[in-house]
Amino acid sequence: AAREKLGVKDGALLAFYAGNLGRKQSLEILVNAAALLGADTGSGPKGTVWLIIAGDGAGRADLERAIAMTRNAQMQLLPLLSDPDYESLLVAADVALITQAAGSGQFFFPSKLLSVLAAGLPVVAVADATSELAGAVRDGGFGDIVPPGDAEGLAETLRKLANDREVVRKWSDRTCWVGKFSRDRVLPQFEAVLASAASDDFHPRSSRKLI
Repeated sequence: AAREKLGVKDGALLAFYAGNLGRKQSLEILVNAAALLGADTGSGPKGTVWLIIAGDGAGRADLERAIAMTRNAQMQLLPLLSDPDYESLLVAADVALITQAAGSGQFFFPSKLLSVLAAGLPVVAVADATSELAGAVRDGGFGDIVPPGDAEGLAETLRKLANDREVVRKWSDRTCWVGKFSRDRVLPQFEAVLASAASDDFHPRSSRKLI
């Protein structure tokens, strides 16, 4: 029902980005990839890719202008979604897109990765090879990594997924990697750290009192 509401063709690969539309996400790569994929739209549902960007932020106006100037792009720019609408998008989508600007991956780790993996969605990440995000994708085996700025590489990756859904299925099966962040695993570890800090063996770095 969500795909029908969005106008996504039956059989098309639905890939989406949802979140902050800022500069550190470098979302113009999605528009450029959509332009490259536009030539595929006449080949029928199989092999076509539909891109959705949902959210708000300082870069939204620039994205609106870029999308308006992109011909034949199977792409939509949606506003910030309510929780029910976001959950509907998670169910409707085939692949989640997470993008980072070059050089930014060493400073932050996208929390949205956990929510999309919990929904069973594989990930195509645009990130530096040395970033924490890229490391997580390699470790979990639930997706692929494209270098920042490589719109052709992103378009080719999405095109291959649209034509080989078995890869999508295999990646989806590996999203259970997110289980390492479950409260049943994390809270006991956190409790152990606190217990160690409270034990007699804990020695603070300095005994000076704060004034």
